[in-house]
This record gives sequence, structure tokens and C-alpha cells, in this order.
Amino acid sequence: MRNTARILSAGIACFLFLAALQPALGSERLTKLIYIEGIVEVQKPGARFAKAELDMQLGKGDVLRTGSGSIAELELDDGSFVKIGEESTIGILALEEVGPGKDRVSLFKLILGEIKATIQKALGRQASFEVQTAACIAGVRGTDFTVTAEGDEAADVEVLEGSVAVEGLGEKGERGALSEVKAGQSTRVEKGKPPMAVQKIEAYRRARWELFAKKKKIFNSAKELEKAKIAADFLRVKYAQAEGESRKALLKQAEGLKKAVVKTALEMEKANKDFIKDKEKLDRETAKAVADWKRLPPEKRAKARMNYEIWKSTAPQPAFARRDRMKEILENWKDTPPQVKAVIIRAHKAWNSLKPELKKAIILKVRQFSQLPPWVKKKIVDNCRRWKGLQPEVKKRMVENYGKWKKLPPEKREDIKDRIEDFKNLPPEKKLRILKLHKMWQKVPPKMRMEWMKKHAGKPPKRS
Repeated sequence: MRNTARILSAGIACFLFLAALQPALGSERLTKLIYIEGIVEVQKPGARFAKAELDMQLGKGDVLRTGSGSIAELELDDGSFVKIGEESTIGILALEEVGPGKDRVSLFKLILGEIKATIQKALGRQASFEVQTAACIAGVRGTDFTVTAEGDEAADVEVLEGSVAVEGLGEKGERGALSEVKAGQSTRVEKGKPPMAVQKIEAYRRARWELFAKKKKIFNSAKELEKAKIAADFLRVKYAQAEGESRKALLKQAEGLKKAVVKTALEMEKANKDFIKDKEKLDRETAKAVADWKRLPPEKRAKARMNYEIWKSTAPQPAFARRDRMKEILENWKDTPPQVKAVIIRAHKAWNSLKPELKKAIILKVRQFSQLPPWVKKKIVDNCRRWKGLQPEVKKRMVENYGKWKKLPPEKREDIKDRIEDFKNLPPEKKLRILKLHKMWQKVPPKMRMEWMKKHAGKPPKRS
């Protein structure tokens, strides 16, 4: 009986010990993908790369990569953000809470490319955030910084706010010399060597991430505009079905929403134009910096600090990246059905026959399409399928009408949408009468139309 009591006491003590130890072992955390532009893929442990989706949850062991001209952003549970530049690959080594105080630990592996991390200071708890590359480790607490990794060769660390501790890594991954990089400074670390002396961040390097912020602002405005348009369409339907005082209230509400949509659309058009100008300016400054570095004689070039932009334009894609990408393509090709292979081969031949400017335009459209909500994508795909079955003269007329539509100011477009919605809700006999009048109007000579329009200019149109 005593032995049984001792065994039971020992078991309870062991259980309590393990329970007390559990917080120290750590609990897993997740990060969310909040922004995608272009081709962004995620690889889960033991799986192949697959298309990433907005609001996807990522955790330890996941790998994320972006294609050419593609960018993405992750949001951590503590309010920190990690932006991933184009042609970049980043792995999540650890995301967890450890110890009795549940201290947050975030550890990322930047394999190739560039990231920008904005880290929130932890309130009432300790936090650790590190970015590892093949050449160095950058550790921070409450700061804003960027890291670029040139594969297995070198890395750059640029600090925008706060300070970052940068440690060089030896050939076997051992930690070496430590350097503190403060706001406005950058350092470069080549594999197996200590960090170089800090220097001022070049203006065009800082401007790259300012452009990212502007593009994301346009993206968020587009989402809000899409929501407002859906709400406006809903109000149009309700207005057509309502009567009396409720109709007046809905009309007032719809007018307010319409003004907000027009205002947002105009702001977005301006923001897009400003973004294109800033991007062109950045591209010119980057090209100039690269050209200036290339013009240096070999002895001066060896002493001059190379940065990521210069490396990208002078060094071929790392052999390991080419090898891994080719291996993945071959594996996917083996599993592809013959009929799909035939389609891909035809598409590849057609693509190679296109002119460079047309390829560039198509790539831009694909990136824009990837940012659209799922229901908008489905609508576009359905319209494309219907387009194939149309007669050539119908296609020509639709292209001309679309060109005219694009030239209209936002307020005019919204007014036309209102009229179309009103027309949809009319009784059949009224629709028929309007269509007959429209056909008669089309037969009127252009000169007479202009005279009539001048005569009735400024008069409010009759709404059925």
C-alpha cells in the first residue's frame, strides 16, 4: 500500500514538473500573408511549391518565394511586418513563444533576394528577431531595416530606424565578428569575412521601399473601391425596388456613396501616375549607379563597395538557384498529362514569337490580374470564353466602345451605370419603347445629333 502511494506521489510530482517545464519548451506562432503582387509561391514541409493566397497562414518550416517583378508582405502576431522583394526566397526557421514569460522568437532564413523588416518593440516581454543569410546574421529589437542576400556569396544590411547587430559567419557557419549598424547606415558582409565599415545608405536604395509603400497604398485603395462599388450596385437594385420616402433616403445614400467612389477613383488614378513617374526615376538612378560602378577601373572597382543592385546586374543567377529551379520544373513536367504538355509547348512557342514590348504589356496585365478578388477573376475568365465565340464585327464594335468607356471620367461612368440599372428594372413595354427610340437616334445624321445636343445642353435628362 505504501509502495503504491509512493509511486502515485512520484507520478504526480513528475506530471507537475513536466507541466511547469511546458512553457519553456515553447509554443508555435503563425504569420499571415497580407499582400501579394505577381507570382508568389509557398512550399510547405515535404511538399512542392504552390501558389500563395492572400491571408494564408504560414509557420515554422514554410518557404516563400517571389518571381520577377513580384512582391509580398507578411504580418506577424506582434504587429511586425516583413516585406519580400522580387526574385527572393525566404524560409521560416522559428516562430514561437518560449519560457514562462512567453518571449517571442522570430527567426527567418533569407536564401536569396531582399526583405525589409519593421519590428515592433515588445511591451512587458522579451522578443528576439533575427534574419540569417549564408554570410551573416542580423539581430534586432524594435527597428526598421532591410537585408539582401546574394546567395552564398554576400549580404547587405541597411538600417532605416533603430540599430541592428550584424555578425559575420565563417565558412562552416560559425559566428564571428560583431558590428553595430545604426539608422541611416549600411554594411556589407562577404562570406567568411567580418562586416565591412559602415557607410551611408544610398538614396536610390532607400527609394525602393518607399515605392513599395506607395504601391501597397494603391492596392488597399483598390480593395476599398471594390467594396464601395459592390455596395453602390446593391443600393441601385434596392432603389429600383423601393417606393416613396424610402426611395428618397436610398437615393441620398447612393449619391453619397457615388461621390466617395468617384473621389477614390480619381485619387487612385493620380497615385498610379505618380507611382509610374517615381518608378521610372528610380530605374534611371539605379541604372546610373550600376553604370558608374562598371566604368571604374578594375583596381578601384575591387575597393568600391558593391551593393545588391550592382550585384544583380553584374552577377549571373547563382548556380544553386538555377539547379534547384530546373530540378523542380523537371519533376513537375513528369507529372503533367500529355494534353497539358502539348498546350504548354504551343503557348511557349507563341510567347517566344511575341515582340518584347508586347511581352512586357502582357506581364503587367498578368500582375494586375493576380491582385483582383476571386469573383472578379471569375467574371473576367467567363467574359474571355464568351469573347472567343463572338463574330469579328461584334468584337471590333466592343473594342471601340471599351476605348470610349476608358476615356470617360469616373463620374460619367457611374452615371451610365445608374442608367443601366434603371433600365434593367423597367417594365418590358418601356424597355421596348426605349430601344426603338435608340435605334431611331442611331439613324439621325451626326450633324443633327450635335445640334440637338447643343440645344438641350445643361437640361437634366428625363429618368424613366
